Amino acid sequence: MQTDKSRLKRYQKTRRRKRKWVRRFLFASIFMSLFLFAGVFLVVNEQPKAADAVIVLSGGSGRIEHGLELMNEGYADHLILSNGLSSDLKKKANNVLSSSSIVIEDQASSTLENAMFTKEIMMKRNWRSAIVVSSDYHMRRVKYLFDRTYRGSDIELTFVASKSRHPHPLKWWTTKASRKATVNEYLKLTGNTFGMHGEKAKAELRKINRLLF
Repeated sequence: MQTDKSRLKRYQKTRRRKRKWVRRFLFASIFMSLFLFAGVFLVVNEQPKAADAVIVLSGGSGRIEHGLELMNEGYADHLILSNGLSSDLKKKANNVLSSSSIVIEDQASSTLENAMFTKEIMMKRNWRSAIVVSSDYHMRRVKYLFDRTYRGSDIELTFVASKSRHPHPLKWWTTKASRKATVNEYLKLTGNTFGMHGEKAKAELRKINRLLF
C-alpha cells in the first residue's frame, strides 16, 4: 500500500513537472511568435483596384513614387497629397501629372488629421473611392484611423503599402532605426486607440523614446 502511494506521488509530481514545462514552452513559443511577427502585423497591403483618387500620406520615402506608379497603371485619375508641404513632393507629382489631377492638402499634422482632411476633400468632390498609400510599417495605424474617420461616409478605401527602407517587417529587430520605428508604431497605435493625437501625443512619445533609445 505504501509503495502504491509512493508511486502515485511520484507520478503526480512528474505530471506536474511536465505540465509546468509544457506551459513554459507554450509561453516561450507565443512570445517568440509575437516578437518575430511584430513587424508583419503592422503591414496592411491590399490588392489595388480602380478608384476615384489615390491618397498619399507624405512623410516617408517611396510613398509619392508608389502613388504615382498606381496612377500610371490606371488605378485612378486624381492624386490627393496629404500634408503635402514639401516642394520636392509637389515637383515629383507635377513632373508626372497635370496640375488639374493633383489636390494638395496642407493642414494635416497627424495621421488622424490626414484622414479627417482627406475625407473633407473626398466628400466635397463627391469622390466615392480611394487608394490610401503610406509606408508599409505605418499601414496598420493608417487603416485603423481612416476606417474610423470614414465610417458612415460610403467612401470605399483600399490600403496599399509602399515598401520602406526600414523597418523590414521580417527583420525589424536587426537595427536600432528599425526597432525604434516598429516600437514607435505600436506606441502610437496604442495612444491613438485611447484618443491621444497631435502635439501632445508626439511630446509623450519623445519622452518615451529618450528612455528606451
